Amino acid sequence: MKRIKNKIIMNRIFEKDNKIYISFENSWRPVYSLDSEFTSRGTFHLRPGLYFFIDEYGNLEQGSFNNQDEWAIEIGDLKDEYLILNAEVFNLKHEVRIHSSFIDKLKLKHFVTNRMSNFKKIDDLINEDFIIVPEVYDDDSKNHITFEEYNELIKSFPTKTTLDHYTNKVLSEKIEEHFELNKNYEGIYERHIERREKVKNKSINQPLFSDNIDSQITENEIQKFNLAFQKLEVLLENEGVHEKNGKRKY
Repeated sequence: MKRIKNKIIMNRIFEKDNKIYISFENSWRPVYSLDSEFTSRGTFHLRPGLYFFIDEYGNLEQGSFNNQDEWAIEIGDLKDEYLILNAEVFNLKHEVRIHSSFIDKLKLKHFVTNRMSNFKKIDDLINEDFIIVPEVYDDDSKNHITFEEYNELIKSFPTKTTLDHYTNKVLSEKIEEHFELNKNYEGIYERHIERREKVKNKSINQPLFSDNIDSQITENEIQKFNLAFQKLEVLLENEGVHEKNGKRKY
């Protein structure tokens, strides 16, 4: 199985009959049948007919499991020099097109960040198609981005460490009203962000295809924690009330 520092990577990306597939070794979280609907890696929404076993000769199989070492996902169609991502597989509202010259360069990181679908997250933030082009054209269209710019864009997605630090920061703000903290989690979060900014500033940053899209991605991704924090605060307050009532009865 191919791993880099415990990270699973794609086996390969390949074309067959004008359709594009990505494959994985069938030894980590293996697939034993092709008759289920499930979501893989928080990104690929699969049903029968969209994923296949690969036999020893490299052929796609829709039959039963026979100790195949590899399985594949159909991710899109090759048309007019572009890979058009399958909207059903990626749960997309808009069309996502990637120039065919970049297909061999695509890796799992271009699709998934921390079990979050890159293209789905971008799709949720825009009102038009998303196109990765070989070069920037001199026209008024803003719905395209170069492959280099896309690589910079996915680097701005919040890492698991950033989300963990943010979670600790916001949780600690609520908890310290009731308990003594063992660390200054706000300071830890701020220092982490400062280090990230220093690393980003060392690289050449070019403006992307839409204003502040990287900030929007971060904000949208961490907003989902707020409801949980609010519920925790209510829970802690309720526990405090129960404790006071218990003391009065005593």
